[in-house]
Amino acid sequence: MNLTSLKLVANTDWSWTETVCNRIVFFKDASNKFTLEGSGSAAPYTFSKPAQNITAGKYLFQSFLNNIFVGQGEITIYPNLATDEDPRLQWTRIYQNLMGAIEALSTKQAQTVNLFDGTQVTLDDLTKLIQRAKYAESKMNEENGRRISRKVLTRFY
Repeated sequence: MNLTSLKLVANTDWSWTETVCNRIVFFKDASNKFTLEGSGSAAPYTFSKPAQNITAGKYLFQSFLNNIFVGQGEITIYPNLATDEDPRLQWTRIYQNLMGAIEALSTKQAQTVNLFDGTQVTLDDLTKLIQRAKYAESKMNEENGRRISRKVLTRFY
């Protein structure tokens, strides 16, 4: 299914095609449930959803073809950071951004990555990026109340 490879963002327009199903039911809990119907009389079916109030989070989904169950799975609907309040603390956001950049560069998913502060980095900057991530991790731990002491105290008898 193409759905599992998509990055769906809450409160934005969605559009994609599927060949194996023409109806998808998403559910997070009793109050967060919605159904999308694919358009077209034969495969591929086009699914689209205009921007509306969808809560970000993990959703289970079930897919159907002509009311016959064909599969299920889990998908994350990401928060729309342009409109939603980001619940993460500042250093947590910075650390996660840096770790995402390190992953993208080290696995060669991207040649260059733009960081949270607008800085553009490449694979040549990986050492500095790791240092920045370590610093951000320590600040994140302090911000979250998990101060890590670097002193080792021992007592000899």
